[in-house]
Amino acid sequence: MQGEYHYQRALTALQKGNWIQAFQILLELVEHFPQFMPAYRELALISWDTGHYAFAREVLEEALRHEPLDQECNFLLGNILYMEGAYSEALHHYARARGKGEGSPELAYNMGLCYRQTGNLDKALSYFRLAFNLAPDMVEALLALGSCNLELGDLEEAEELLWKALELDPSSAEAYHLLGAAQAQREKWEEALVLWEEAIALEPHRPETLRQMGWAHHMMGEKEMAIEYLEASIRLYPGFIQARFDISLIYMQDLRIKEAMEHLKAILDVEPQNPLALRYLEEVRRIEEYMEREQEA
Repeated sequence: MQGEYHYQRALTALQKGNWIQAFQILLELVEHFPQFMPAYRELALISWDTGHYAFAREVLEEALRHEPLDQECNFLLGNILYMEGAYSEALHHYARARGKGEGSPELAYNMGLCYRQTGNLDKALSYFRLAFNLAPDMVEALLALGSCNLELGDLEEAEELLWKALELDPSSAEAYHLLGAAQAQREKWEEALVLWEEAIALEPHRPETLRQMGWAHHMMGEKEMAIEYLEASIRLYPGFIQARFDISLIYMQDLRIKEAMEHLKAILDVEPQNPLALRYLEEVRRIEEYMEREQEA
């Protein structure tokens, strides 16, 4: 078959590292043989790997106009839609990719992610469990199950799953982070910090872990340590709104008006109408005016 011949030419070019030549061959292939699905899939993968997500989406949508139930094209399009935040649309294509069977563990896991993003934790849990049942060594599924159980307040179940994840992957910083979050929910701050320190030792650049460590030190009355960790979190991720809220509250309590205002204004640079930041900023200005009057008296 002529289409297969040109497809193999494209794969050979890819194996030699010449993705541009492969891309050109595949473009010509789908133009002359619009029903040849493997060419669409390969075009989409090359576009994805080179960061051309919009074109990858166009290619997959064109493929599905010819073969609406093609499983791989539906799966790939679902991944792009998930990345774009179109979770309901992604689920539609994942369901088509799944067909009448259980699908792959990766597909079940991705469906769980979509349901979690849409707020349906029960569905998310069921798909994460399916992913784990299909692939008992899938650490990502265990982490997702643990995280969902944490959100639901089932700490014992969450910890059991997360320790199991660490058995499979002792280098999982995320497992240590979530185990620390479980201790924090119990307000066992010192135990939480020990686990978060393990997470940071494995992956030093974790803004959320550093933020939670900062808040733990704040709850323990260790103000300067709290500020140190929160500032480190913000240095890693300047747009981290929750970390800026946390540190602005500490600065407000310490009457460090200038520093509090700096972080609140940084939040408003990102979200100009953030109601909480606007309210806190108003409160900081009242404190500032009061302190100025006290100095003048």
